[in-house]
Formats: sequence, C-alpha cells, structure tokens
Amino acid sequence: MIGIISCARPVAAQSFDETFGTVIGMEETEQLELLVMLNGRDTGVICTFTLVKATGALSASRADLADAGIEVPASMGRQIRLSELTTPVYDAARQTIEIDVPTAMLVPRVLLAHPPQEAPVAGSGWGMVLNYQLAAGLGDDIAAEGMRVGSLYAGLELRAYSPIGVLSVTGAASRPDADADADADAGVAWTRHDTRFVHVARSRMLMLTLGDFVSAGPSWSSALRMAGVQVRRDFSLDPSFLTDPQLSYSGVAVLPSALDVFVNNVKAWSGKVDAGPFVLGDLPMVTPQGEAVFVLRDASGREYVNRVPFFSTRNLLRKGVADYALQIGFPREDYGRTNLDYGSERIGSASLRYGISDWMTVGGHVAAASDLLLVGAGVDMAVFDRAELGLSVAQSQTDLSGGQLVAVALRTRVAGVDIRATERRRLGGFLDLGSYLSERQGGTDDPTGYRAADLERALSLSVPLGSGTGFASLSLVQTKRQAGEAVVLSASYARSIGSDGGSVRINTFLDLSDRSNSGLTVGLSFPFGADRRVDIQTGLTPRGLENQANLSRHAGQEVGDLGYRLAVYDRQSARSASFGVTHQGRYARSELTLRNQNSAVSAKGTATGSVVLGGGGVFAARRIADGLAIVDVGVPGIPVSLNNRPVAVTGRNGKALVGDLRSYQVNRLSIDPLTLPPTAWVNATAMDVVPMRQSGVSLSFGGGTDMSALVVLRDAAGAFLPVGTSVSLRGGDSVPVGYDGEVWIEGLKPRNDLTATTASGACHARFAYAPDPDGEQVVIDPVLCE
Repeated sequence: MIGIISCARPVAAQSFDETFGTVIGMEETEQLELLVMLNGRDTGVICTFTLVKATGALSASRADLADAGIEVPASMGRQIRLSELTTPVYDAARQTIEIDVPTAMLVPRVLLAHPPQEAPVAGSGWGMVLNYQLAAGLGDDIAAEGMRVGSLYAGLELRAYSPIGVLSVTGAASRPDADADADADAGVAWTRHDTRFVHVARSRMLMLTLGDFVSAGPSWSSALRMAGVQVRRDFSLDPSFLTDPQLSYSGVAVLPSALDVFVNNVKAWSGKVDAGPFVLGDLPMVTPQGEAVFVLRDASGREYVNRVPFFSTRNLLRKGVADYALQIGFPREDYGRTNLDYGSERIGSASLRYGISDWMTVGGHVAAASDLLLVGAGVDMAVFDRAELGLSVAQSQTDLSGGQLVAVALRTRVAGVDIRATERRRLGGFLDLGSYLSERQGGTDDPTGYRAADLERALSLSVPLGSGTGFASLSLVQTKRQAGEAVVLSASYARSIGSDGGSVRINTFLDLSDRSNSGLTVGLSFPFGADRRVDIQTGLTPRGLENQANLSRHAGQEVGDLGYRLAVYDRQSARSASFGVTHQGRYARSELTLRNQNSAVSAKGTATGSVVLGGGGVFAARRIADGLAIVDVGVPGIPVSLNNRPVAVTGRNGKALVGDLRSYQVNRLSIDPLTLPPTAWVNATAMDVVPMRQSGVSLSFGGGTDMSALVVLRDAAGAFLPVGTSVSLRGGDSVPVGYDGEVWIEGLKPRNDLTATTASGACHARFAYAPDPDGEQVVIDPVLCE
C-alpha cells in the first residue's frame, strides 16, 4: 500500500501571472490533481498543476514542487512553467506526471538515525510512600559493657503521589545517647529538610514546584535553597528527546544504495537511501571526539567511503530547543539546623538558553532582590568542529556599588590530549544572589557559604593511555578570595590491570601557595576470588603517612544476599579496624558494623527500606527512589518479574509491590503461567506500565482461584450415583454426573447443599469445602446423597 500525500493548496483569483507576463483570463486553463513521478520514482505526492488547453503547457507553484521534492531557483518566480525545467510527461489515463530534473534541483531526503518517538502515556494512582533510613548506636565498648541501644537516628522521606502531582516532606529525627552524654537532651529532635509539591506538564517538559527547591541558573551563578514557586524545563520527562546537536552527514546516491555508518569503528547506523541527495541526521556520538566513517554501496556493488572527524559539544542546545527556569520566593537559612528559618527579603531569578543553530547557543540571566539587580548574557559555540567555547558577561548593581563578571570556558582536543581551560573573574564588587545574601547576613564572615571567589582559573590536560585502558591528567587551579590566594597543582594516573577488573591509580597534589599542603597517594585494586575484592591504598598527606586496606564482598539485590567489608587503617601511628556485614532482605537492607579504635569496640546498626500505602493495602519494601507498581495477580505465592527479572512474590492477598520502575519509560511486569496452581486463572500474564516520576500505579492481572472440587456422590447404600444424574447446588445450574459418581462442581462455599435427581427420585446431600493450601485440585469423597 502506497501512502499518498496531497500538496494541493487553494488558488487565489489572479488576472496577471508574474512569471509569464500574460493575462490568464484570455487563455482557457484546467486545474489537474496529479501524482508526481520524480526521476522515475513514485513520490506518493499529489500536487495541483495548471494546464493551458490551447498549448498544452503545464505549470505549478513553487511550494507544490518543493513538496514533491524539487528545489526551484529563486529567480524563476512563484509560478513555474515546467517546460523551463524539463519535458514533463502527462498521463491522463493514470493521472500522473513524470518529471526528470538534475540532481542539483532535488530536495535532499532527510533520514534520522534517531527518529522522534511518541512518548508513552504515563499515569499515576493515589498512595503514599515512606522511605526510611534507621541507625542505632549499639554501644561504645561492647566488650566491656555489652550491646545496648544508645543514640538513634531516622532519616525519613514521606511522599504522597496522585495524578496531579507529588507532595513530599523530608527530614530527620534523632535522639542522643543520654548515658554517654549526661548534658544531652534525652528527647527526640526533629529537623525538617524540604517540603514541596511538584506538578509536571510532560507534553511541554515543564516542572512546577511549590515549596522548597534549589534555584537553577547558569554555571557562574550561585545555587540557592529557596521557598516559593519555580517553573523550569525538565528534559528528562521525555527520555527520547534529544537536546544537544548530533552528528549529521549529507551526500548524493547515484543509484539506490545501502548506507552503513561507523563511529570510532563501532557500527552506529545502517539503512537504505534512494537515488538523489540525502541528509542523515541525529547520529549518536559515543565519545567526545573521533571519526565517523560513511560507507555507501549502490545497487551495482560500487562502494564509496567517506571519513568525517567530529567533536561532541556538551553545553550547546540543538537548533530550536529552549531551556529556561523561573523562580521567585524567599531564601532558606540555617538549612539542616532549623525547621522554618527563611529570610524576609523576596528574591527571584530567570534564565533562558536557546539554540539558534546547531553550533551556537545563546543565553540570558536576570536576578533581583530589594537592593540588587543583576543582568547577564552568554554564548556557547562550536569552533570549526574542533573546540567548544563559552563566553559569559554579567553586571550587578546595588544602591552602594556595582560590578561585573566575565567568564570564559574552552574545551578542545589536540593530538589526542583533552584540554579544558576556564576563567571566572569578578570585578568591582560584583554580587550574585548568593554573595548578596551572604553580605546582608554576615558581612565578611560568609555564614551562608554562598560567596564565590573573586578569581577562579583552571587548566586541565588529560590523555587516554593503552587503547582506553588508562588515562593520565594534569590540572592547575587558582582561586583568589579576600582571605588570600591558593594555587593547586595536581596530577593523576589510572590504568586497568588484566581482564578481570584490576586497576592501579596514583594521585598527587601540591599547593604552590603553601608548600606544606601537599600529598601523594597510590592505590591498587584487584579481585580476590569470584566475588570478593581487595583495595590497598598508601599515601603521604599533610597529616602524615596514612595506609588503608579493605577486603569486601558486595551484597547484591537478590533476597538473602550477604556482603561484608573488612577495613584496616593506619593513620599517624593510630591503628583502627572495622568489620561490617550487609544483608539484603525482601523488605529492607540492613547492616551491622563493628569498629575497633582506642582499644574499644563500638557497634552500629542500620536499616533502609520503605512502607507503601496504596492499591488497597499496606506493603513493606526496599527503598523506593522513583516509580512503583502494585500488582494484583489475585493468587498468592506467585513470582512477579520486572523486565524478565524476578523481583517480588504475591502475598496472601494475591498482591505484590514492585519498586525500581523507571518513570516515563515502559516497564514490563509479568508472571510465569507455569507457576499458577491448577485451580488458579488469570486474564493476562504480562502488562506494560509507565509511571509518573516518584509515583505509583495499580494494575490487575484479573486473576483468582476457582472455588471448585471433584465430588464423588454415593447413595445411602454406598453405591455410585448413575451416570447422567442431574446435580445442582442450591440456586445454581445443574451438571451431570459422570462415571464412578464423579461430578465437577464450581462456585463452592464453605457449606454446600446439593440436590440430585435420579430415575427413582431426588436425594439431597450436604458437605463442607475448603481450598487446598498448596493450590492442588480438591477431591471430596464420599458425599452421601439421601
């Protein structure tokens, strides 16, 4: 089946044609809707053509020809006489027109290696999630005093999800060890961290936050904790949306051909192209810089190879993409120490970045407070496909002073060496919102920690070694503040050893402004057995010689997995050791740690998990960071898989909680029908679900357990009832008796009354029913019918 595209447009009445210079009304014409055959290829496009009956001349609008794939020179006007391009062949019977034009006049066909995908519909139910991290001190000297519960800590995150958004509260509750510190308050202290409501508009990739949030802005501005309203773009709401420029390639195929693309010797795309010009876009670049090889093979077997170097940018937006953020509210103060301490001064800021082309992105930033106005602008650009350059300037003004900021960033690669250079300079008392608030609250003390350095300058060089198995880097960082200047030179080297995951690393640094502040560390890591690992590190630090050795086994995600970590430290002649055991349970991850220091062994226990209210039940589970699903299979004891990986088992109510779902992506939940007992049934064995961020969905497989049994009916003398005897439960349908008095009865209850009609009359029976705990078929024998 061939898709047909119509490019017909309404034609306004005109008395004079600009191209022909003739009065149309003096010639009899006819409008034709014809299928365009371009250079022997069916375009699938129907366009409007004007036929002059007296001469047989055909013409079409420039726009219609462009839709058909013909790029007409601008000098030919809006209405094009086809005889000036080619000799068209009009087939009245087939209602087609054949047009042959040079390759240079063909509109390039656009191919996308990453075509736009329709985002799956995401949903959310109603429910609540409580994530917790519990910790308890179990004694400072358990050898002498034994284990006892001392200090307590609970880190909590409570969120309520719904189709309209997510309301969340985070904080921590703690109680000190009163026995160890007699002056400590023995009560429980609660510290609130953040409270916010988040609503997303996924079609526009927008996120609205009401409450506590961290401000967004350019890299040279301070990020602030605020309370108020924030609206910002969030491209992660559509994981398939591409924001940065991708590799593209244009060429011409003389004949229908096959095109293969290799990026750094890895096949990145393969497909077919029709004869004519083409543009292949949205090719993935798996490395920051490299070479793409395009291999074109035509129908005759000829091969054309073209090598194209590329440079992947990191701060550019693709053409037409806009990223912005707007926030207004009050600054948060003493975060982590107080619960409701906010500044009284209203502040706000807005940022915008826009890709005006694939090689240039411009941006702007505005911030304001009662006595501050800041305006900034910037541009990021790709330079000759060999480097990325960023320039930013800003001006701030208060009642007392003004200042400027200039920031420059360069990233490139020369002779295999990655080079990054940045400089950020504040002139004349420049203040962003963070520095402004710091001065307002503490003068020169900077209690907020928001005040940036007056000068920040960095240069780093890195080079891969050994075909990607290692790298070496060198960096120089200079910072200048009111308190002084620091210049730090650092170098690092890392390399893989063998094929089983071993590695060696060397790091060193030297503070050129304070030579006593320097250090050198050497580390070695290698596997020890099938699932264990040894890490050894030694080094000279400003505090002296420090050594450390670890033997560890990682606890996986399967229920019952065990992990441990044995660590030995030697720091400034003070030795200590610790041993920790981790257990992955079905509902929580727990850890017990023993630490030997100063001739005393202390103990600490932790547990991490969650409690979920939703889907008509309460569930305990591991910590849930993103999406979840409450699966109702209707049958207890059935394993549930997420993307073909078993993750949960249904409980007595036939439901299971599945966490670790990826929001705004398709997650497949399934069961194995072979695990169902003979008496169970389901309407589906697999379902796809797309949860909203940090939300949950409920879904039902439509299953249950049949309340049925094979009943063996006998008369008062103990003989089987005759074959064909009609049997019915009270108020139910009748079923016939089979051989040996057997009859299959469904819809049973704990107590059942039965009536059987034989040739000699009717009899009645009463019997009890209980489902088999293992799900096996129930046989009730005998049941006397009297």
